[in-house]
Amino acid sequence: MKAKVFISLILVSSFLTPLISGCATMKESLLIGASVGATSGGAIGNAIGTHNHNTAGGTITGALTGAAIGAGVAYFMGKRFQDTNSSESPISKSGTSKVPTLSSPEVRRIWVPAKIEGSKFIDGHFEFIIERQSVWTDQ
Repeated sequence: MKAKVFISLILVSSFLTPLISGCATMKESLLIGASVGATSGGAIGNAIGTHNHNTAGGTITGALTGAAIGAGVAYFMGKRFQDTNSSESPISKSGTSKVPTLSSPEVRRIWVPAKIEGSKFIDGHFEFIIERQSVWTDQ
């Protein structure tokens, strides 16, 4: 029975490992990796500790070891993922962006005072008119 639990935990951990560096930041990857490692390590340590009649010690040792290993794996997988995607980045080697920026639009603001039209009261308000749209600019 314990062997089945042990094998199941290893399989679940191995399937969760690709999620560690998917679309997460490095901090999130480390937290996920440490969590998966602590859970797996704690379960494995519990199984080993039960065999040696030291359940609590085995669980704690396994969880700490698993957290460290999981965080380490997540760190290196995250670094590898960042290095792989760095070649596709729009930032050139000089550090300048290849993507042009947008200029701010020119907007005119006009105050319209409160007025009464027949039986309708219109409170004072601003009207905004776009004089010039945003345009792409080279830096």
